Amino acid sequence: MNTRDRPLPNALAPVTQRTAAALPAGHGRLLVWLGNNIHAEALVRQSQQLAQAAALPWTAICVDTPATLQAADEPPSLALQALHLAESLGATVHNDHAGNVLEAIIARVQREQVTIVVVGDHVPKGWLQGWAATGWAGLWMR
Repeated sequence: MNTRDRPLPNALAPVTQRTAAALPAGHGRLLVWLGNNIHAEALVRQSQQLAQAAALPWTAICVDTPATLQAADEPPSLALQALHLAESLGATVHNDHAGNVLEAIIARVQREQVTIVVVGDHVPKGWLQGWAATGWAGLWMR
């Protein structure tokens, strides 16, 4: 079964309170990257709950690259629908265009002083190693 066909578990629920308790309230920002898949809206809702529990503002972003646009096997409207949902739930939203998704996320993290990054199970192989190589010591959740 493809991960796109499985229902998304509420993966953030167990960490929401623990993570929120470990952060100074109102210091930093949560960033959620929305890939173009059927779980994007669920990820938005879970990220909003975590941001609320941690008393943090939050940002939702989609990143379009030549590779992601070419390889998309879902209609691009899934990510955009999730972006609109995030905006309706109080997020600052961005639809960035870049040559590389990871670099675009890192640039947004630096620009917005992000302390928590949330991604779904659609993260490409090797990303966590790429992220660790940046030296950024933030929190990365899958």
